[in-house]
Amino acid sequence: MIFFDLLIGFLKVGLFAFGGAYGAIPLIRDVVLSYGWI
Repeated sequence: MIFFDLLIGFLKVGLFAFGGAYGAIPLIRDVVLSYGWI
């Protein structure tokens, strides 16, 4: 199940992250916090 959550999380980031890593970092942060991984 964790792999499916990772897949969905990174697909969301990949779809909406324009501008490279600086654009993706806030999206990754939101995904990590929403799933409670940290």
